[in-house]
Amino acid sequence: MAKFQIQNASSTVNWTGKKVLGLHTGSINIESGFLELTNGFITSGEIKIDMTSIAITDIEDTKTHNEFLAHLLNDDFFSVDKFKTAKL
Repeated sequence: MAKFQIQNASSTVNWTGKKVLGLHTGSINIESGFLELTNGFITSGEIKIDMTSIAITDIEDTKTHNEFLAHLLNDDFFSVDKFKTAKL
């Protein structure tokens, strides 16, 4: 078995959210994490995501960007006030 620590300072998650009329893209930072491998297969692990770092990369209009970001952060989506991290 080998255990690998995720290098959070140089790691990020890119996301794509799809809807009927299109999609949006962004990124979010990894707070910490590790993966354990046995015989070349992932057998265990945990990845903590910093939900406060969610970013939108495809909306250039400032007003639309800020409205969508507020929508993602509130209770409609991720309730970041209550859940600052997510775990996989």
